[in-house]
Amino acid sequence: MKNYTKKKNLVLRRKEGRTNAFYGILSRLNVIVVFFVLLLIITFSSFWTFRPSKMPTHKVETNPALMEVQNFNLKEADTTQVSMDITGQKAMQYKDRDEFVGFNAKRKTIDDTKKDSGMEIISGPKATLKGDSYYFDDGVNYTKLDALNQKDMTFYSQKGIYNSRQEIFRGKGAFHLESNLNSSKGIDIIYNKKTNTIEAKDITAFISQTKDGDK
Repeated sequence: MKNYTKKKNLVLRRKEGRTNAFYGILSRLNVIVVFFVLLLIITFSSFWTFRPSKMPTHKVETNPALMEVQNFNLKEADTTQVSMDITGQKAMQYKDRDEFVGFNAKRKTIDDTKKDSGMEIISGPKATLKGDSYYFDDGVNYTKLDALNQKDMTFYSQKGIYNSRQEIFRGKGAFHLESNLNSSKGIDIIYNKKTNTIEAKDITAFISQTKDGDK
């Protein structure tokens, strides 16, 4: 009986030892699992926290300017004299056009009807030259001076195209004109320098009248 009791106690102690060993291994495994889980969380959090920022993208100019000049002064000349004097803030030359910022051009003219010389001045915030035509998309001022350098006529147009060879200005949009005789407004003005004629749409004119004896 005593031997049986001893054997039973021995078996119980062995079982307890195995159980304690099992729980010890399990507890160590739990610690290892928790450690690796924490390590995994830290790794992913570090990845999202310190991930590299996106590199800024730069738009590549597909048609860059061949030449750019600041505060320029260009002179167009024929075989006898300077035909046009152009100044501005910036000039850019491309393969198919020239672009100007702060455009101001002065051009000597000959009035065929009066047989005397004069000058025309064209200016605008921006201008684009293609062939013989200057394109103004941000507004344009045109001024005509007589032989005495007195203002004969001036007008402003929202947009316009001036052909230097034909000496014709074709406006687009509203315009306002001032001359020695009257003032007028309308849309889509067309001025022909050679014939000294003006065409436009929806014209409203204000004619100045002088009394006898008034100068």
